Order: sequence, then structure tokens, then C-alpha cells
Amino acid sequence: MQSTAIDEKLLLSELPEEHPGWWSLGYSRLLSVSQGPLWVSQKADPRLELAGMIRLPEKPKDPEDARRKLWPTLQRVQDLKIGVGNPAPRLVLVGDKHPGGNRRPFLSRSGGLLMQALRRLGWDELQVFLTNAKDTEGKSQREGLKELESIFKNAEPTWIALGAGAEGCLRRIKVPHVSAWSPFYALKFRSAAGPDGYADHLKSRGVPEGPFDGLPEPNVGELPDLPTDLLPKVSGKPIKTSEGATPASLPPDKADRAYVAYVTGRDRLTGQPIKTLSDAAKLIGVAPNRVYEMARLAEPPWEVDRDQHREQRRRQILDEVREHEARVLADLEVRQLRIVSQAMSAYAEVQANEKYKVSATDIAKLTQALQVVIGMRTSAPGTEEDSLIGASLEELHEMLGSLIARRMGKAE
Repeated sequence: MQSTAIDEKLLLSELPEEHPGWWSLGYSRLLSVSQGPLWVSQKADPRLELAGMIRLPEKPKDPEDARRKLWPTLQRVQDLKIGVGNPAPRLVLVGDKHPGGNRRPFLSRSGGLLMQALRRLGWDELQVFLTNAKDTEGKSQREGLKELESIFKNAEPTWIALGAGAEGCLRRIKVPHVSAWSPFYALKFRSAAGPDGYADHLKSRGVPEGPFDGLPEPNVGELPDLPTDLLPKVSGKPIKTSEGATPASLPPDKADRAYVAYVTGRDRLTGQPIKTLSDAAKLIGVAPNRVYEMARLAEPPWEVDRDQHREQRRRQILDEVREHEARVLADLEVRQLRIVSQAMSAYAEVQANEKYKVSATDIAKLTQALQVVIGMRTSAPGTEEDSLIGASLEELHEMLGSLIARRMGKAE
């Protein structure tokens, strides 16, 4: 895949969540998508398309001009200079103010906790926009946020106030939002709960679930250079991988448990969903990079089995849907035949009793039976069954005409 100014490796690279540079890389992706969600490729990528990025089959002569035409609001977002992220986001995350006075919102350990929690809810950082209620000098950004709401109106994002200051700001400018703990508060006073606990809190406060599920696919090989102002904040030493980290290097029960979690996305003992490498690693008490190496070095690689499992599951779901549809159709046919049978029996009783006064209900029942038979004929045109249905249709027409005549007092 080629890109226009947006680094392909930067957009699609992943690190294990426990890696100290995980959020540095994630923040770099945010900075890249802030340039305008546009990339060039002959091949689609679901992750980028779900983030709203526009794919062009060939490189335009002027990438910047293409961005301006495809994203007419991009320049307005950039001119505000109050945040980073997708210019047509699904989530807008508003903090109070960076405790260290950094001009980049959520560029901190607490920001990493926030994104880890959002990942557990199915969101990717390419889909969000980060900003603060106050600038680095402590001045309110209400006017800028109000303008931002107008720009984002067509994208219909969920606004999330993270902290009392952010909640008060959005309330004053009347921006509909949900409110939750700030990640700084969660990291300082609820650290024992970790990303899982913070994700549960966000969900309980009304943060919607995102479109993604399953384990991330780390790429710890070649990574792009990170902006220098990101590295001192949240990064650290590169991850070290071990060629000896194979399934055989663990007890069989632990290796099997990690394998099942990686392939199926569920713990075989508890049935709980496993969404990240960190989740899989915690099950067996090892570092995430070890699970990653086990998956990579296995024969065949676990990723192959995971793809096969997903395809089998997809086929199973399709078979279940078809089976359900067949049952529904069979039940419908039984109900239709019952309606016709009851209407014909009622008609026979009427014919047998010359003194019976035909009611509007009798005519309605026979009309309903007639409509059922008409529908059955439409569904099987030109067959022997269609001929039989046609004969029943003529008979029902005669019955209905007779009932209407008696109802109107014209029967002989």
C-alpha cells in the first residue's frame, strides 16, 4: 500500500499493549490522521475504512488539494488548533487540561490508559478526536469547542466529557454528551482496576461500543520513527523478543489455553471474551510479547488457525440463519394452510344452514384466505403446485361471491 504523506506503516503498525511505546505509536497515528484521512491503494483495508478514511485507487497529482476537496471541513478543524485526531470522528474526547501543560491533549500515561480502555470497548484511535476544555494557560476553549461541534455535526460523534471541568464546559455550550471519570483520576485513584475497570466505568456512563473486536495484530518488526516530542512523554526501550518463546517452552495446559484464547477470542475455561494480547497473556501469567512470539513461531502460525476458525464460525452463523429462515417459512406455511382450511370449513357450515345470516366477519375470513392463496401462487409460478393453487383460488372466488350475495340478500 502506498500513502500520500500519511505513513502506511504508521497507520497499520501495532505494538503489544504492555510495550512502553504503545501509546507513543498510537498518538503518532492520531497526528497522521489529523492531516486528512486519505490514502492511496488498489486494495481496501477494513480498519482504515471503518475509521472513515477515503481510499483513492491512484495517487493524485496534488494530495493536499485532494484532501481539501474530499474533506471540506478539514481546514476549519486545523485552523482551530485545539485538538488532534480524525476530522470526522466517531468519538470526541474532552479532557479538563493536561496536568503537565502539554499542548497535545492526553499525551500522558493517563491518555494511554484511556485508549487502552477504549480499545476494550471496540474503538480504534483512528476514529477519535482528542481535545481539552482549557488550553495550556488555563483559559477556557468554549468558543472553539462550540465551533468544533458545528464542524462535526454531519459526523454525529458521541461527545465524552472526561472530568468535572470538561463536563461543565460542554454543559455551558449545550453540547449533548456523556460524562465519566478523567483518565488522570482513574490512573491515580482507581489504578488497581486497570484498563478493564476503566472500560467498564466508561460503558456504564453511556460510552457506546465500537465496531472492532478480537485481538490486535502487533507488528514489532519495522516501525516508523516517532515524533521527537512524543518519545520523552510515554515511550521507553524497544521491546525484546525471544526466539525461544515457543508453545513447547510452556507447560502444555498453559500453552493450550493461550492458543485457544488467541484463535477463538475466548478463554476455554471461563468462556470470557479475550480481546487483546494482554488479556491472553494474563490468563497464563506471561508477558504479551511472549504470547505474540509463541503465535508467530508455531507450526503452523496461530494466525492461520485463527483465520480458519473465523471462516468456520462465519459459515456456522450462515447455516444457523438459513435454518432459522427455513423454520420461519415452514411455520408460516402451516399458519396459512390453517387459515384457508378454517375459512372453507366455516363456508361449508354456512351453506348447510339456509337460515344462517352471513356476517361481515365471515366475509373477512374468506377474503383473508383468498389473499393467502394469492400469495402462495405468486411464490411458485408455472409449477404443478401452482395449478393446484389456481384451482383453489377459483373455488375461493366462487365461495366469496356466494357469501357476499347472501349477505346482500340476493341469494336464490
